[in-house]
Amino acid sequence: MAVRVSQLVGEIQLVDVPHTLVTQIVSEVQVGDISFVRTTQLVAEVLSVDDRFARASQIYLLVLCNSVGREMPAVYPTLIGLDYSVIKRPITFGEVGQAASGREVRIAYSDVNVWEWELTYSYLPDFSGAGSTTSDMKTMMGFFLQTRGNIFGFLFKDPDDHHMTIGGFAFTDGVTSDYTISRFFNDDGDSPREPIGYVDTSEPVQVYLDADLQDPSSYDVVTTLPCRQQIHFHSTPASGRVVAVTCTFYFYVRFKDPQYDFEKFANQIWSLNKIVLRSLKGS
Repeated sequence: MAVRVSQLVGEIQLVDVPHTLVTQIVSEVQVGDISFVRTTQLVAEVLSVDDRFARASQIYLLVLCNSVGREMPAVYPTLIGLDYSVIKRPITFGEVGQAASGREVRIAYSDVNVWEWELTYSYLPDFSGAGSTTSDMKTMMGFFLQTRGNIFGFLFKDPDDHHMTIGGFAFTDGVTSDYTISRFFNDDGDSPREPIGYVDTSEPVQVYLDADLQDPSSYDVVTTLPCRQQIHFHSTPASGRVVAVTCTFYFYVRFKDPQYDFEKFANQIWSLNKIVLRSLKGS
């Protein structure tokens, strides 16, 4: 019923080329709530008459996922040993080419930048009662190992940039019911619009159409995918209205590097001179 497995195998033996064999295998699986997942495999083998050891194979795997629910990503720990010297770095994507005459060609590859944070922890105690956890050193090192270094993404709440108040981010078109939550870095909207990483649903979320606060029963906050947090209206709004939201949010980030140095400078007290987080544009 909810699970379906199908297999199709076809073999073609050509008369004039008796050593040619083509095989195709297709499998489709539908599982409960993940109704849009499809896995396809295609294998082709060709055996040459002149060279019986020659074989060409191709394997093609296709997975389509639409609205696949998953757990909220891990949240970066908040520890008291973080120094006040924090570097926040916006990174844009483009290229500048210069001709011999000195004239330039400037190309922007993306309207959305990424962010980097350089964090320093001068105090990571390894015993209970001295930090934010029973061992701040093990908490930080364990979190790094949990994310497999720079492989898996996680959530980071920037202490100075984690809230938007009646932030307008879209105009309704009379057709669309789902709007991806985005924000401008500054209030006047001069900065490029960027999707937020993840809504902090433990804090209040308010949705507006123009200046009209919407009843929470009229919409859902969809947090299925990082960097694709959406407001889903149960009834499609009329065209020409401004969609705005007040919420607290996380950045979706990863560790920039696959290794960092923890230094022990006193008995059961460690430090981490620099750790770099880099925001992601999606999962």
